[in-house]
Amino acid sequence: MNSALTQYTTLPLSFALQLATAVLIFRKRQLRTFPVFFAYTIFHLVQAVLSFIAYRISYTAFFYEWWTGELVDVFFTLAVIQEVFLVTFRPYDELRRWGSRIYVVGALLLSLTSVVMGIRHPEGYSARVSALLTLDRSAMFVEVGLLLFLFLFCRLFGLTWRHYVFGIASGFVLIASVTMVAEGIRSHFGPPSDPWVLLLNTSAFTLGVGIWAYYFASAKSRVPLDQVPGTERLIAWNQALGEIGRR
Repeated sequence: MNSALTQYTTLPLSFALQLATAVLIFRKRQLRTFPVFFAYTIFHLVQAVLSFIAYRISYTAFFYEWWTGELVDVFFTLAVIQEVFLVTFRPYDELRRWGSRIYVVGALLLSLTSVVMGIRHPEGYSARVSALLTLDRSAMFVEVGLLLFLFLFCRLFGLTWRHYVFGIASGFVLIASVTMVAEGIRSHFGPPSDPWVLLLNTSAFTLGVGIWAYYFASAKSRVPLDQVPGTERLIAWNQALGEIGRR
């Protein structure tokens, strides 16, 4: 009952926070900067409504609608991570070019690792559900790895945390990390852990959306990425990489 009560609390709250995030993105004139993230936010608002309708129809309708949304969410999330990366290094062409190459290599290596992780399927579920859960866990592993790479890359060059991109990335790190841990718990304990896994996932998603809403509501997030404490270092690295590319 405590698990169900928390879910009934977190789901409307996450919907309200996402709606606020979408409105803030529009009002702060960040739609052109983060079109993919805005589309991701709208998608989840629509997904929440469709899930509610499908749940009222039948479990079968809810099952197919939910997992279709989850699969779409995987591709949306990867697209948002790439958008955050490109926005972060937009003022520095060479850094963005070289970073994109490293980003692609990292994504491939993480994807290969996730395939190895997917060998172990959760027990106690049908073959179809087990495959979907394994795919979801592997996708979360890739997302966490790419986000940690982004954080490491940014801190290496002294970029500030006071910007929308870090708010977006922080929310995704929280959601993906907790979800990956929750799916690990499900793999170990099986169906009896489902209510608690759902509780962890919904709570993490609500907290992640709360981070997004806070960053887009805060005036402190407007620090230009080309006017940060590490700007001189970034310019120097950008020029050095440009010279290497011309050789």
